[in-house]
Amino acid sequence: MRIPLPVTRTRRTSRSGKEAATAQLGAAQLVLVAEAGTAGFYIAVTRGLAPVLMAFIGLSVEQVMLVVLAAYVMALSVLAALRSRGAKRLRRSLVAIHGLERITWGLLPLAALLGPLGLVAVYSLSVSLATVSGLLLTTTIFSVFDEKSARRVIAHRSAAAAASNIVGQLTSILVLAVMSGYSKYIYLYALGSGVGLIATAILAASRSLLPESARALPETRIGLEEKAVSGTVFLYIVAYMASSAVLAAAWAPYMISVLGAPDYLAAGLGFVQMVTSIAASLYWLRVPYSAYKQALLVLPLVPLAVTATREPVLHLGLAGLYAFSATGANLLASFLYADLSRRLGAFAASMRVAMAAAAAQVMGLAVALIASRLGLWAVFASSTAYAVLAAFIALYSLPEVALVARDQALVHARRLYMVTSAAFGFVVVVSRRTIVAVLRLLALGLALLILLFLYRLLYYLVVLPH
Repeated sequence: MRIPLPVTRTRRTSRSGKEAATAQLGAAQLVLVAEAGTAGFYIAVTRGLAPVLMAFIGLSVEQVMLVVLAAYVMALSVLAALRSRGAKRLRRSLVAIHGLERITWGLLPLAALLGPLGLVAVYSLSVSLATVSGLLLTTTIFSVFDEKSARRVIAHRSAAAAASNIVGQLTSILVLAVMSGYSKYIYLYALGSGVGLIATAILAASRSLLPESARALPETRIGLEEKAVSGTVFLYIVAYMASSAVLAAAWAPYMISVLGAPDYLAAGLGFVQMVTSIAASLYWLRVPYSAYKQALLVLPLVPLAVTATREPVLHLGLAGLYAFSATGANLLASFLYADLSRRLGAFAASMRVAMAAAAAQVMGLAVALIASRLGLWAVFASSTAYAVLAAFIALYSLPEVALVARDQALVHARRLYMVTSAAFGFVVVVSRRTIVAVLRLLALGLALLILLFLYRLLYYLVVLPH
């Protein structure tokens, strides 16, 4: 009897091909988790410490919010420019922007020595690069893995980032408490930038495991009901993130400049929130959707408690309470968006999240700055207002947590969708001119900064020796 050798070879080749593909996916998962493990430390001692740094050099709460607002206006403009271009050179762009982001964050304390213009320019560039880097990383994950594997990779990345973030928070608190003077911030940012570049080296050494371009999924036509629900979920995400943006920008500077707290105690807010969020995730993942109403109802109370509490140490307890409720609200947004993002391509789904986050920062901080004319209490009241808006949207029109029947919640979602769609069209037309004007001002400011640097360089090289 003749043995069908060609068929056997084909089966062996097919089997070995599947094993090679599985091994490649495993290696890609390991690389992405390792990247997150080092990035968590870097984020804690650079991006997370920026409001504390600004308060330390004497900026008021309003000035800190203005710097952050300018940065996210630039980031939103960059995302709007990238939206139509897509991610054709994903691998090359990811490694380059990933590394450049780490370098610019490391230069932030040095840029602050040049004055407010240097701080705004470098901080805006750093935030924009960080936003694009996060967008490309998310796109990479959804391009390499299927939906189930992508969720597992994101969960492992979150755990690794949280662990290293805690180490970074502890390092920041220790250095700020032990060292004195401005040099401690230069040291921390240099350390964070160096550790962050390790993550870039990991990605660069594993470029063959990363996709060259984003994976495109076939578009699926959806009905009015699904559009209404997706629009309502997007509104909820923006309102919730706007509330968080105001609190993140104002809380630590408020403790330092108003309550007189030391900078290491203000940095402790991030540590308490990170530790609490890890424990809170275990609770929220086990409860049904109906239990998330608790988080939505507690969230608006924390900003009001911040202004009412004059003892700085007690703010650490408020940070824990806020982190517990914010984790629930954030997981609710993640679950609802995950169900809707299945119909989108990898880049489109990632772009929506990135633009929602940037838009929330701009909206939240713009309203908070206007409210600051009434006093700092109004800044935190604006955070409460956004949290109340997020709770109203969820309890009024999201069927999973709504206080009304599912059919009635869907009717409310359709109404919100129709109103916001019309309002969005008007805002887009108006904001385009505003964004162009802001970009021109930023370009002018950067040019003036370069001229100032050259002037000082010529002064030290030519005038002083004579």
